[in-house]
Amino acid sequence: MKIVTALTSFWICFACTKPEVKVGHVEIMTFRLNKSATDHDFTLVNEQVNLFLRKQAGFVSREMGKVNDSTWIDVLRWQSPQHFEAAYAKSTEDDAVKRMSTMINFNSVMPLSFNIQ
Repeated sequence: MKIVTALTSFWICFACTKPEVKVGHVEIMTFRLNKSATDHDFTLVNEQVNLFLRKQAGFVSREMGKVNDSTWIDVLRWQSPQHFEAAYAKSTEDDAVKRMSTMINFNSVMPLSFNIQ
């Protein structure tokens, strides 16, 4: 039952999607927040991060949620790895992305990425 609750919480947390676009690349990151960051503040800043993502060429969708008491998962889908790389380069200039980054405990980050064949 706890697994179902965790998965339900994950998918309900928030999503940002462009419909009917082919996915060619997926980025997944799990992480914990810094002790000074609250879930509420993190969720609020990510609403602004979603605005940045929607403006990026090749962005398809994003789902983010908390999968247990301390671990978050962020799943981003892109049309291609090149689209992701271009958006990643631009993200260093975005204020919301900068604020979000200060909330993440980078010692806990586990990144995964893959291309869809």
